[in-house]
Amino acid sequence: MVPNIQPEGGKYAFITSTPFRSAKEERETRTLVRKHVMRPFMKQNRPKMANGLKKIAPRVAVGASQILPSAPTTDEDGPEPDHRYGAPTSSPTTLMVPLENARVNPFQAWPIKMNMQAHELVHFIWDSSQGVQPFRDIWFPIAAADPAAMNVVLANASLHLNHIRGIKTESRDAMMYHLSAVRSVNQRLANFVVEHSEGLMGAILGFMCHDQIVSDPKTWKIHRAGFCKILALRGGLSTIEHMHSLRLSLFWIEINMASDLDVAPHFPAPLQYLTNPYIPKYQAEGEVYFSSICSHSNVSLFLSKNMLDVMSQLSVLTVTIIREREKMNPTSKTQLLRGDQSFAGLCVYPILSVLLKIQNQIHNKTEELCRIGALLFIAQVKRWCGVIPVITKVLMAKLRRLLKNECSVWDVRVKKLRLWTLVMAGCTATTDDERAWVIETVKRDISDWTELENVKKMWWIDELFQVGLSNIEEEIHLFQEIDP
Repeated sequence: MVPNIQPEGGKYAFITSTPFRSAKEERETRTLVRKHVMRPFMKQNRPKMANGLKKIAPRVAVGASQILPSAPTTDEDGPEPDHRYGAPTSSPTTLMVPLENARVNPFQAWPIKMNMQAHELVHFIWDSSQGVQPFRDIWFPIAAADPAAMNVVLANASLHLNHIRGIKTESRDAMMYHLSAVRSVNQRLANFVVEHSEGLMGAILGFMCHDQIVSDPKTWKIHRAGFCKILALRGGLSTIEHMHSLRLSLFWIEINMASDLDVAPHFPAPLQYLTNPYIPKYQAEGEVYFSSICSHSNVSLFLSKNMLDVMSQLSVLTVTIIREREKMNPTSKTQLLRGDQSFAGLCVYPILSVLLKIQNQIHNKTEELCRIGALLFIAQVKRWCGVIPVITKVLMAKLRRLLKNECSVWDVRVKKLRLWTLVMAGCTATTDDERAWVIETVKRDISDWTELENVKKMWWIDELFQVGLSNIEEEIHLFQEIDP
């Protein structure tokens, strides 16, 4: 037998081994030796743990608009950070570090314990072939810095994936992630500290996003009230204006529910962060496009200056999508614009915000008709950009009441605007009842097919609306033959 040898300075250690073992025992011994030798190296490479939470190591962000600054590695012998309140969102955080095959790196540190399913959901968030994740570079850093926010993002990703698959109910996995986030937030609220509230606010924004996905406006309002209360304790909206991700996430998430309900948003838009990169290229052409629409439909006779301004912005957006799509190689799988996860947030949502706020300044019913048509147009653009879900139930109900109760919108001079709005409604309708109403209303309003085709001279994008228009024409043809 080999005698025991004491470790020299604690650096090496030898184990005893008895010769003449069986083959199986020899394999077990070799495995034991390898494990023993590799233990210090495995320990050195293992992510640091504090109260069960992994420290977030700074990484280069995939898909970010700029390179995040790297931070020095924490000294192994240094003090562990306090994670009771979540990691501060102001520190550099990771977005996602893929391996060579673009899958999620299993060794990357996260604020929660990640299993295979959680890694698959993170991969789904970053894999654009599975569906666009709008504004991902904005809200994901918040999740990567806080355990509750990470759990609720995984819950929302699971919901999003189910919607893409046509499953409208909330899965058990989504509910479990959501429950973990709720427990984490409740524990921290019991020992609330204003100085550590950024992560908590990010988690509550995640709850608001979850409420919008499951169409629960009542709970959404409760969570928004909680967010506002924490914001007031911090000193107001100005205290988060410098927090790029948090401020833009608030704008994005509030506008999503506000557009579903067609109500004015509570918070102003963060204009300092909403720079549309396409305006310098297409502003002039968009103005020409808008002038053409005004000449065709005479909408300038019925709309106020504020409404004309926002419809001019809609014209620039229309031209942007048309022209950028024309640049795309038809054989390419790249989804230009649609694959740009910031396009909706920077180019579409600022216009949407104005359309929601301007409803309190409507001068006549024709303006309201135009506003509803523009909101339905944007609803289809949002779906094209990957926003899920987009609810138009309230807008459809308002349009039906408007056409039923207001004689002024049936003026012959408003017909082109009215037909365009009805076609927008037909393209975005989600129920058989809504589609049937649109078909019946359009059928009574037109005298020949040319009037329907002329809606293409308004705000129009073939890729988004041609199928809907063709379906309307086909349905009308089944009921009534219209002489050309």
